[in-house]
Amino acid sequence: MSKTKKEKPYQIELDKAWKEFGENNFENASKLANKIITEHSDAIGALALIAHINFENDKYEESVNKFKKCLDLDKEQKNQGYFYYWIGRIYDYYGFDSKNTIHDRDKANDFFEKSLEHKNYPPDSIIRVLRNKSKSEEEILLLRGIKEFPNFITFYARLFNNSKIENNTNLLDILIKGYSTTKSYTIGFLIGKYYEENQKYDKAISNYNICLNEISNDSEKKYFYQSLGSTYFKSGKFDESLEYFGKASDSENSFFRTISILQASYICLLENNKNLAIEYLEKLGLDEDFFQIDLNDNLVWLESEYPTDIKHILDFKIFEKKLRELRKEISDERKDIVSQVLVIIFKNNSKLYDRFRILKQLVNDHPQDYILDEYIDSYSDYFEYLKESKKDVKSLYSNLINDISNSFSIKQKLVSSYTLKSIIEYLFSKEDFGKITRIGNLLNPDEITKVDFWFELAYSFGETGDKLNARKAYEAEIEINSKSSASYNNLGIIYEKNEEFSEALKCISEAKKLEPDKKLYERNFNRIKQLLNEENQRKLEFEKSTSNLENETDFAISKLSYFINNIKSDSNFVNNSIPIANWMFPKLIGVNKELANSLKEQWLDKGYISKTNERTENNVIFYSLNPFIENAIEKIDACKVDEKWVNGFSAITKDVLEEINYPDNILRISKINKKYRAFILRDYKELSINYLLKNEKATLILAGSLTEYLLTYYCEKKKIQSISYLSPKGKTITKKLYDCVLDDLIKYFEIENILKADFYHLNNLARIYRNYVHPGKELRDSDELSINKAKICFIGVSELLKKIV
Repeated sequence: MSKTKKEKPYQIELDKAWKEFGENNFENASKLANKIITEHSDAIGALALIAHINFENDKYEESVNKFKKCLDLDKEQKNQGYFYYWIGRIYDYYGFDSKNTIHDRDKANDFFEKSLEHKNYPPDSIIRVLRNKSKSEEEILLLRGIKEFPNFITFYARLFNNSKIENNTNLLDILIKGYSTTKSYTIGFLIGKYYEENQKYDKAISNYNICLNEISNDSEKKYFYQSLGSTYFKSGKFDESLEYFGKASDSENSFFRTISILQASYICLLENNKNLAIEYLEKLGLDEDFFQIDLNDNLVWLESEYPTDIKHILDFKIFEKKLRELRKEISDERKDIVSQVLVIIFKNNSKLYDRFRILKQLVNDHPQDYILDEYIDSYSDYFEYLKESKKDVKSLYSNLINDISNSFSIKQKLVSSYTLKSIIEYLFSKEDFGKITRIGNLLNPDEITKVDFWFELAYSFGETGDKLNARKAYEAEIEINSKSSASYNNLGIIYEKNEEFSEALKCISEAKKLEPDKKLYERNFNRIKQLLNEENQRKLEFEKSTSNLENETDFAISKLSYFINNIKSDSNFVNNSIPIANWMFPKLIGVNKELANSLKEQWLDKGYISKTNERTENNVIFYSLNPFIENAIEKIDACKVDEKWVNGFSAITKDVLEEINYPDNILRISKINKKYRAFILRDYKELSINYLLKNEKATLILAGSLTEYLLTYYCEKKKIQSISYLSPKGKTITKKLYDCVLDDLIKYFEIENILKADFYHLNNLARIYRNYVHPGKELRDSDELSINKAKICFIGVSELLKKIV
């Protein structure tokens, strides 16, 4: 920035301030600049520095205001272009860490345009103005930029890329003049590209070599090696081309190394030198970045902020043919290299099925993560191709099912990608519901949630007749997405079909709340409400008739149950009614004729059974069974207090409690810290009562829970925040304390020899807990959980309580 005469008295201090700013010492720079402004209010340089500091400190509006003040102070308009440019920069800046609230792209463009109306604007003003210009306007601005800033290399690069290259002598003259002025190897490179594009290969080669000799930085030479390799190839000089691609393949840049190796191997294959071709291919870095290489995106930056493209020499069709021939002739360990190169060729040549197929084979043989990722990516690309071209996805679906069924790693990758969701959405749009349910049955609930297709799965279950799984899936969808009115409506219909009208009405009501104007929901609501009213009326009649059961003797209820079982097992029992001749009642009830007749009349009076108007051909009366009587009898039976409970409660005395050390243990627990006290006390009390009532399973479960609490409490008291132990396969397993389950804690305690003297009790408890916490052992081995096993668990946890608390 130019400095006015008025700034000279404080020039030394101002230079110090800018130096501090350049070293990112913003606080020191700000102090020096503010001191200058206090003594010299018209010090533009100091004020501009404060504006820059404000911008660096995310004070965007303050920065703009300071630059605008600089504009007012700049009476001689020596720095107007810079000031307008910087105001534009601030409006143009989005601010990712600290969002710029005054960000405005249109305002920014206006200020950049304004800067070009004045002197002393930076070349970047032209670059930023270009984004809003047509191609012809761009050319005018770039030529202006070259004229005013002949050393700004980016202008030449952009002009080259925006211009027609073929026989454009005006462009060549500008480049030659620019090279003469700057001696920039970037411009020299562009001149070489010009000759190469115009098939003047000797001049291109000569130009590239001149620039190559002037470059001191070896990392920049790779671009010229590539271009020389390409030019020699186009001129038919394969040996020289191979030489330079070989040099380029020694680059540390993974992209240039890869594309150079591929081009070198391509030339070798064209000359039928297969051994050298495979030697080049073996130099490839086959890793997670390999498949991401775009062979059609070979950009050169050099000294410019704008890139130039170097086109490769590969003919994909020929290269593919040669690689396939090569793969047939080489050993198996080398085949994988060629296969992965073929993947790159197929990907860049849009041969999606071939890419998918060869990756499938690679995944089966070598399931590295980067190959798996590329395989999943190929799934997506191949599926999108089939969908857009309206081709059958049957083979892709079969492959998908096979992968999900047989490969855990592929399944996890598919679940984590959007590919599986896309396929499901497509199948849903085609109403191919059976395929969706098959996918759903192969995934666990967490995986279904991750893919996010509970609704599609629920609907598909419903359409394929699996109402139970449809209901579960809709409930899962609602738990995740409480705004899904369609899920509420569809779940309501399922409840309606199951004659659960109250639940159905609740669901439809929620759907109506979410979409009150939807006529379908209104119709469903009115219909189900009517059905619920009718059900409630039947319930009233049921309550009236079944209330008599409470006064029946056990004998009468047993005979009624006997009668119901007999008629329901008869093939003539249809739609809750059956024809019964009078002589059949004693047999059906299981009593003599007189008592049978008496019971029949009582049951008719009380509404347990009723006569209908229907008769058989022999004039036998049809009797209808009260549809609610069975449930009422079951409820009466269910409400009988278990004798074990009665006996158990009556046996609990002070002596019994002392015998199991209940009072002492309660006192111990009361001294535990507040965080654990309530939980351990709760589990211990519930464990004790269930043990005394001889509830075996409850004793087992609570013993496991209390043991887990006690071991966790012990670890936390000893400042143990995480645990580690070896798995049976020798792998170290590490978990945070609160993520541990009982088995983790016991393994850790065993390895660390903690509570060694009491490990006998812990092992017994753990063994019984593992065997019986799930029903498999009892069902499979007919080995029921006994009170003796429950007692071992109770004693084990009691001993542990004494040691830890």
